[in-house]
Amino acid sequence: MKLRTAFAIALVGSALAIVAAPPSGAQFPGRIGRLVSTANGLTTYAKDGSHPKTLNLGPLLAGQDTEYPSYTPSGTAIVFDATTPAGDNEIFRVAAGGGTATQLTHNTTLDWGPQQGPDLIVFVCHRGPDDEICTMRKDGSGLRRLTRNGADEWNPKWTPNGSRIVFSSDRHGSHDIYSMKPDGTGVRRLTDGPAGEFEPDVSPDGRRIVFWSDATNPGQLVVTNMDGTHRNVLKVDTPYPDDPRTPVWSPNGKRIAFGVADQIWTREPNDDTGAIHAVVSSGSSDNIGWQPLHR
Repeated sequence: MKLRTAFAIALVGSALAIVAAPPSGAQFPGRIGRLVSTANGLTTYAKDGSHPKTLNLGPLLAGQDTEYPSYTPSGTAIVFDATTPAGDNEIFRVAAGGGTATQLTHNTTLDWGPQQGPDLIVFVCHRGPDDEICTMRKDGSGLRRLTRNGADEWNPKWTPNGSRIVFSSDRHGSHDIYSMKPDGTGVRRLTDGPAGEFEPDVSPDGRRIVFWSDATNPGQLVVTNMDGTHRNVLKVDTPYPDDPRTPVWSPNGKRIAFGVADQIWTREPNDDTGAIHAVVSSGSSDNIGWQPLHR
């Protein structure tokens, strides 16, 4: 847990205008809801960082560590992982406004980093000596292991229409970004470099990916096309105070939020350094999600 959460995130960004229609099933553009971080379990904020609300997660998770919160496509619930009093790391879901969280996995090994897609939840499942990628139904049934190799597979995220999963893997040395079909076939390597790249997120129109590169210290924020082309390291006037974590697209695709040193920042997915803002200046967390709202 400590090792993964020490990694920073880089956003790979493209400033090209996209005029083609979004792929079928994509929710784009969407209305922007609340941000969520892992402060005090789970805490949500308005998009400008105001009106914080710490969610009740129920007695099992009172005082327990949480990670990787992600809103469901409807925006009505949050999936996340948490350490139980027994010391297991499990996947949970809770209503967006809080309430007793529902435990979805029950294993003696680590399960972490979930995201719910149109039909399934994808997450990291520690099986054997390595971290692999698994899926399950929304109620936790039907667990299926997608990867089987000697590498660590991390940070899986769905494309908006559920047709592919992007993830980070060190199967060829340093961590690079890959994608695959929901059954684990059709693997494509999207990046190939000496630096480590982690925690990808797919834009709401399904055309771009944002992720982390540790090529510099602090890490870089960067955006690429979905196929890994048109890589652009996003500029900053001065370095962030620490490594940027868990970048996520806004539901309308116009901004990217990310966590830095217990702060929440947002920026446009281009080189406009005048549009970088710290919306929560302290007391949040590095793991964040952004809520989509639907009419």
